[in-house]
Amino acid sequence: MSIPSSTESTSTSHRRSSRPARSQLVTNVATHMLPVPHVPTAAPHVAAGNGTNGRHPPVIARAKSKPPAAKTARHSTRQKLAAGSHLARIEVTAGESLSLELFAGSHSIISGEWQPRVVIDGEARSQKSLWEELCVLRTDDADYWEFEMCLGEPWCVQRQIMFARDAQFLLIADKVLGPESAAIEYTCDVPLSPGVAWEPAAESREGWLAGRRKLGVVLPLALPEWRSDREPGELESVPDGLQLRQGARGRALYAPLLIDLNPRHFRKPYTWRRLTVAEQMQILPRDVAAGFRVQFGREHWLVYRALTTKGNRTVLGKNLCSDFFIGKMKADGKFEQLVEIE
Repeated sequence: MSIPSSTESTSTSHRRSSRPARSQLVTNVATHMLPVPHVPTAAPHVAAGNGTNGRHPPVIARAKSKPPAAKTARHSTRQKLAAGSHLARIEVTAGESLSLELFAGSHSIISGEWQPRVVIDGEARSQKSLWEELCVLRTDDADYWEFEMCLGEPWCVQRQIMFARDAQFLLIADKVLGPESAAIEYTCDVPLSPGVAWEPAAESREGWLAGRRKLGVVLPLALPEWRSDREPGELESVPDGLQLRQGARGRALYAPLLIDLNPRHFRKPYTWRRLTVAEQMQILPRDVAAGFRVQFGREHWLVYRALTTKGNRTVLGKNLCSDFFIGKMKADGKFEQLVEIE
């Protein structure tokens, strides 16, 4: 097997928004577009939360440069990483496969291998490398990991795992990336623990993970919220758990799942939307950058990811040159950063 190389990153935490009057909630936040030149993607920097609670000053960590995934060959050790608290915690094991164990209190919710299957222009791509760590960051509020796995030169999958400790939610997102536009089909099975069932919403695409009680809610951010909106993809139950399916044409596909474990949010409405991302007063295609707004009750969160190249971009009134950003909107419309990777 061939293997990629390693890098660093940084994180911080908070929460989000609502659902009854979803269309009304969507119009409550204005989107602006600002200009900026393209900057080629480089090994990420990571900026820690800069104002969340005063516990950490701003930090920037430079990542180690990473050689092309398909051309690097070396021996790899299987590594196990963990984060969380008594309220919720996560364990990640990476090597030939990537396994994940997620707990809400003492209840195991997700347990097992979380492996993507990718088809490019009708050809199934198999794994050609180990899962190699690209970035890692820990702060008082959040933990962030990023891994990469090669699908055969030059296509790869980059996986982000971000656990917000105080806000008690988990973001897991895969980016499928290649050199030229192609038809991309993505499938990933989420291994639910024994005794945990999937309870989908009737009219929208989120659903509950439940045992004897509700343990978490899952939001497939890249899919339309309403089932009546027809786009390729679905989040549905399969014999061993959940299955996320997405499709796109382009150089990249982004497949994020947000799992909220905070019981204080469970009685509040949820909603999410894909956002317009602009650069130099032009709306960018979906395979260049992705932005999402998520609401838990009255809390608004912004999730942004550069997919092919980085640039000076605007999304939800926030100007970004980052590779990745997640933050909570404050009353004045500014954002309280949770994690930013530059």
